[in-house]
Amino acid sequence: MSSALTTFGKNKSLNALGSFIKYLSVHDVDTPTDTESEASGGSPQYKRQQVAWDVAANGIIPIIGAYSFDIPPGFTVRSVGFWSAATNGILYGYFNVTDEPYAGQGVHTLTSGSIAL
Repeated sequence: MSSALTTFGKNKSLNALGSFIKYLSVHDVDTPTDTESEASGGSPQYKRQQVAWDVAANGIIPIIGAYSFDIPPGFTVRSVGFWSAATNGILYGYFNVTDEPYAGQGVHTLTSGSIAL
């Protein structure tokens, strides 16, 4: 037996999920599963960024706006995580980005991203 969501069902599900995902993080692995691969430290100090979501359409919910992360020296941004809280919390998922290494302290700016069903 198989099942599938209609586009309407996907959009409703994504809008609900967006209400739980409150923060974005950056990680140095392609498939983050916890906080171990998340950036930390630096000066200024790395922190998660509060995210705003657009309304889902066609089974896709995009982020709204741009998000700047202070990145510590020696860190390579490989993925962006979806979190329930500013610290700790629940990791709901992630999306991959083009690897961006930082030899020194830097700022990683994210201007697009989405979740698709």
